[in-house]
Amino acid sequence: MKLLQTNNKYINLIAYYVVTVAAVIVAVSQFIYHAWIDNDVNDKIRVFIHKTFSVIANISETIATETK
Repeated sequence: MKLLQTNNKYINLIAYYVVTVAAVIVAVSQFIYHAWIDNDVNDKIRVFIHKTFSVIANISETIATETK
């Protein structure tokens, strides 16, 4: 028994297109998820934000002390 048995070639084409797009979306999302976890991107973002705000705090402190 075939689940999607039809003689209309346009319906078949649309079904194949939808299935292909869904498979590509799943594959890309799995790749991104595993790359994110394996490379520990959360920690890299945390370190970047901490360094950025540390630099901003140092600059702000310098400006505040020099303008007193």
